[in-house]
Amino acid sequence: MATAEAPDAHSLVSTARDLIHFDDPQTAGLWPRAAALLGRQAIEAAMEDLWHLSAPGLEDTSARCQLLCLSQFLGDPDLAGRIHAA
Repeated sequence: MATAEAPDAHSLVSTARDLIHFDDPQTAGLWPRAAALLGRQAIEAAMEDLWHLSAPGLEDTSARCQLLCLSQFLGDPDLAGRIHAA
């Protein structure tokens, strides 16, 4: 049985943006949560790609550890802080 390939960060963010613009009263409480979940998955996918390329093995550590290391690898403490907050 073939396994499905995980979506990349760009497609996850694109889908989240599409959800934000979807205006349906019946799903009013659902799309914001779905968009937030997709945003989080996009951050996780992007960080996994970063660690795979920059520091193999770091993707196997805890999310907290990865977020703490992010500033050093990006060279942008402000961006790393915003990612951590998200």
